Amino acid sequence: GAGGGALGPVPPPSRAPPPPRGRHSVSPHFPMDQSQGPVGSPGDPNDYSPFEFNKRKEFFGQRKQREFIPDSKKDDGYWDRRRRNNEAAKRSREKRRFNDMVLEQRVVELSKENHVLKAQLDAIKEKYGICGETLISIDQVLATLPTCDQVLCVTKRSKLTPNALFPAPPPPPPAAPASPPSPPPQRQPEP
Repeated sequence: GAGGGALGPVPPPSRAPPPPRGRHSVSPHFPMDQSQGPVGSPGDPNDYSPFEFNKRKEFFGQRKQREFIPDSKKDDGYWDRRRRNNEAAKRSREKRRFNDMVLEQRVVELSKENHVLKAQLDAIKEKYGICGETLISIDQVLATLPTCDQVLCVTKRSKLTPNALFPAPPPPPPAAPASPPSPPPQRQPEP
């Protein structure tokens, strides 16, 4: 690099692994608590402050160093432990993929719901001239906002139901009548 000649050869850049996920974090790149999120440009998911990375590393601990096992010690017990560990790792990966799929589905559902609600709100504002900011106190609404734990608890409960991944489609909205409804037709008396 430029200006690095006096310092000796520059080692190849190593990519640091992202810090482990926190309890309340949906993604390691987009933590729910923005005060502990990535520092720097919002588009760079690998731009963590060194302090934050080291703090997380200390909290979650290091991965156990892999030790070399000579062939002479690879008995039936060793291979049994390896098989069980591989099965556990596979189950763990499958569970993580399932959880990620559930979260992605929930994000899509909430995005759709948010989009529809915004469209409804805009239509009400336009048709009736009602501004929501004059009707509610934003501070009072935010005071009743559920905590991260409450939101995640609901999400975890919904994962147990079969509709969590494949929810039934919502019923179609009722058709708005163009004119007042007409009375039902009168039946003629039979002769």
